[in-house]
Amino acid sequence: MDHKSLLQSDALYQYILETSVYPREPEPLKELRELTSKHPWHVMAIPPDEGQFLGLLLKLMNAKNTIEIGVYTGYSLLSTALALRSDGKVLLYSHLYGCINSRYSQTGEFNICIWAN
Repeated sequence: MDHKSLLQSDALYQYILETSVYPREPEPLKELRELTSKHPWHVMAIPPDEGQFLGLLLKLMNAKNTIEIGVYTGYSLLSTALALRSDGKVLLYSHLYGCINSRYSQTGEFNICIWAN
């Protein structure tokens, strides 16, 4: 098995990805997932179905602000940011610092602020 899942069947997991997850995945997430998959440590990233589930939970909560502690390639960070309200903000605690305005948003720009110690 080459995925992190409770499912015991690779074929079933692939079917779920191809019929439910990938068709709903925004283009920026798809690009990032494909780029991450080429990295030797790609298993460190969250799987796309988990990112989609995370986004669903945030939308159900109508979340405005979130905190992300640590980042690998940013798939979960971007999943979170895309699911937030248009006035939402993601605070990222990492070894990086500064603030970035992302071009990836459904309703305009959102802010990702990076806090470092």
